[in-house]
Amino acid sequence: MDPFDDSFPCLHGNMFMMIELMEFLIQDYVRSWISIEDFDARLLEEWVRSVIQVRKASELLESRNGLYMLYMERVVGELAKILSPLASQGKLDVDILPSMCC
Repeated sequence: MDPFDDSFPCLHGNMFMMIELMEFLIQDYVRSWISIEDFDARLLEEWVRSVIQVRKASELLESRNGLYMLYMERVVGELAKILSPLASQGKLDVDILPSMCC
């Protein structure tokens, strides 16, 4: 995308807003989700896989703005820190944490 295009600042702001929304979702809800006994771990695993896909997609934008990757790494790191106890207890798929660390 041309940085001199009128829609560029809007797109840039929207990307950061989406990443911030993901971060707030993780900080506010994931801890409560994992504390609920009846919460479906498969749903959480699919959501985590979606976050990992977003991180991989943001790698394509790294040549345009490396900050996207830095912010996504922060979001994924926070998620990994919260979920690592569950993975060590065997409540999550064992493939999730290594895919977050790549």
